[in-house]
Amino acid sequence: MEEMKKATGNIDHLRDSFEKEVSSLKAEIDGKMRENAEYRDQSEQQLLFLQSANDRLKEEITQKQQANVSFSRRLHDLEENIHKGRVEYDDLQKHHLQVTRDLETRLTQARDEVAQSRRDAAAGLATSSLSAAKPQMHNIHTYYFVAGGF
Repeated sequence: MEEMKKATGNIDHLRDSFEKEVSSLKAEIDGKMRENAEYRDQSEQQLLFLQSANDRLKEEITQKQQANVSFSRRLHDLEENIHKGRVEYDDLQKHHLQVTRDLETRLTQARDEVAQSRRDAAAGLATSSLSAAKPQMHNIHTYYFVAGGF
């Protein structure tokens, strides 16, 4: 019987040791599960923060792309206006050059006409003087002058 008591005592001791070990392992597992739950909560919060930041960045990118499209359109319009302006400027320069040439031609013609008028007037004075000096030849000179002489 004594051996049974000893065996029972050993079994009780082993059971107590086993229960202590199981209890210790349960406590360790519970601690690890709490740590895991905290880590999971932190990870979920970080994930939500990163998703929110990602959404903000996507929105910012979309806005910048829209601004870029708008800027590209304005730049294209400005380039077209510059091209049109250059074409109009070239046309105006050509027109100005033509008008200047026309005015120079008219001025030359006017100078020539004035010079011719002065020559004609000078010839007319000469004819008048001759007419006064020679009254009998007045009719001849007048006809000659009218016909383009002197």
